Amino acid sequence: MTNSFPTRSQKNFSASVFKLKEQIKPVGVLIPSAWITRMLQLATFVLVVALGWGVASGHRWVLVSAEVSYNGQRVPEASVYRSAIGDVLVDMRNVPGEGRIFVIYSEYNRVGLPSVSSLYFLPGCLLTRESPPLGVFLDDRVKFGVDPQLRVTANSFEFSSQGRIRIVSE
Repeated sequence: MTNSFPTRSQKNFSASVFKLKEQIKPVGVLIPSAWITRMLQLATFVLVVALGWGVASGHRWVLVSAEVSYNGQRVPEASVYRSAIGDVLVDMRNVPGEGRIFVIYSEYNRVGLPSVSSLYFLPGCLLTRESPPLGVFLDDRVKFGVDPQLRVTANSFEFSSQGRIRIVSE
C-alpha cells in the first residue's frame, strides 16, 4: 500500500523552496503599486507645500534689490525684504555701529524692532511666525528715546536710529 501523504522530509523541502522563492526578488525594481503610492505621496507633499506657501503670504518676505545707506555711507552688508502686504524689513545685523533688524510697518507708518526669535532667514526669502512680526516700535521713548522721523517717498524710506538710515529701491 502506498502512502498518499507526504513524508516529513517532503513537507520541509516544499516549505524551504517556497521560502526561497519569497526571498528571490529583483533588487531595485518597484512593484507598480508601490510606484503609484510613491507618486501619490510626492504629489500630496507638493500640494501641501504649495498651499502652505500661498496661505502664508503675509508671513513670507522676499529679498528685494535696494540700496541702503547708513549716515550717508552705502552699506552693502544690509539686506532688504518686502512682505506681500507692503511692509519692509531691513537686516542691518552685519553693519558696524547698528547691528539690528528694522521693520517699516506701512499700515501704521512706523518703524519697529521685531522679535528676532520669530524670524527665519532662508536663501532669498524670510519667514515670520506672525504677520506682521511682533516687536517694539522705535518711537517708544521709554525704551529707546529715539524719534525715528520716518520719511516715505515713492521709492525710498528714511529714518533715524543710532544713525540715519536710508533705503532706496532699485
